[in-house]
This record gives sequence, C-alpha cells and structure tokens, in this order.
Amino acid sequence: MSKRQNLPYQPAPWHGVIVGYARRRRMLRARWRQWRGAALLLLTAALLMGTAAGLAYLVTAFMWGGL
Repeated sequence: MSKRQNLPYQPAPWHGVIVGYARRRRMLRARWRQWRGAALLLLTAALLMGTAAGLAYLVTAFMWGGL
C-alpha cells in the first residue's frame, strides 16, 4: 500500500456543488426561522378570530331562539 502524499490538497470537481448546496440550505433555514414567528402569529390570530366568530354566532342564535 503506497502512502503517496496528495499535497497541496485539491478538492474533487464536485466539491463546490456540495458546499454551495450546504450554504443555500443554511440560508433557507435561517430565512424560515425569521418567517416562522410571523406564520405562527398569523395562524394563531386566524384561529382566535374563527373561534370568536363561532361563539358570536352561537350566542346570537341562542338569544334569538334559533337553537
């Protein structure tokens, strides 16, 4: 078994593709982390508004004898 030194190290031709993919993934993950809070806030607001509308409908129907 030969111990040939490969110095200076030259990366494989597809090395840039892997590094570029990892960098792009890191950037997308950071961007999603920024938007995740806003998305959760909007979802919570929509659920609360739906609940309030449903309760208002039930109270109105009950008061007017619809139920």
